[in-house]
Amino acid sequence: MKTLCKTLAYVELVLGTIGSIILAYTLGTKLDYHTLKFERDGAATFAIFVSAMLSVIILWAILCAFSKILENQEIIFELLESRDETKPTNITPICTPLPEPAKTLPVRPQVQPQTVRQEPIDTKINDENWKVYDAWKCPNCKRINDGSAVTCVCGTNKPI
Repeated sequence: MKTLCKTLAYVELVLGTIGSIILAYTLGTKLDYHTLKFERDGAATFAIFVSAMLSVIILWAILCAFSKILENQEIIFELLESRDETKPTNITPICTPLPEPAKTLPVRPQVQPQTVRQEPIDTKINDENWKVYDAWKCPNCKRINDGSAVTCVCGTNKPI
C-alpha cells in the first residue's frame, strides 16, 4: 500500500506539472480586438502556472506524507508481532513509565490572610481639618480614614 501511494504521488507530480504547463499555455493568452489574434499575456501565464503547480505540490506532499505514515505503521506492526513476552527486547521505550500514584495527597496548610494596616492619608490631617481632605472619622475608634476606605481598621463601616 505504501509503495502504491508513493508511486501515485510521483505520477501525480509529473502529470500535474505537465497539466500546469498546458493549462498556462492555453489560458495565458488574450484576444487583441484590433487584429483579432491571440497574444501571450506573460503575467497571466505565470500566475496560472504557479497557482496550478501550488495545488499539484500540495497534493504531492499529502500523498508522500500518507505513504510515510503507512510505512511507519507497518514497522510498528512488525515490531508488535515479533515481540515475545518471554524474551527481553532490545527496543528502548520512547518515554519513561509513569511513577506510581501517591496513596494520599499531602495536606496543604491553611494560610490566614494578613490584615493590612492603614496609615493616615496625610500627616497634615488632624482633628480640625479632616473634612477638607474628603476623609472620615471612625465613630468607634476616632481614627481619621481616607474617603475611599469603606471600613476602618477596627472593622467599623464608614458612616453614611
